Amino acid sequence: GSNWASAELVESAFNVTDTYWDADLASGLPASVNNIPMGGDGKLTFELQCPTSPGDVSCDPTIFADWDATVWDFGTSTDYPVLR
Repeated sequence: GSNWASAELVESAFNVTDTYWDADLASGLPASVNNIPMGGDGKLTFELQCPTSPGDVSCDPTIFADWDATVWDFGTSTDYPVLR
């Protein structure tokens, strides 16, 4: 089976905010699929792995400012945050 939807339908049906992806890992990948933008903001690996707690001021505090440490395990400054 298959499913087809126009770019306009997909873009009007979804409103994703505060989405980040690792720009270092995505180097060379397309910015869109079937002319539908991937969305989100590319951040460097360092920026995504830096925080060890929500709102860590040594990092970009806006990315993880509202994340709950009882839900997310921030690990070390070389880990991506993961669900507990």
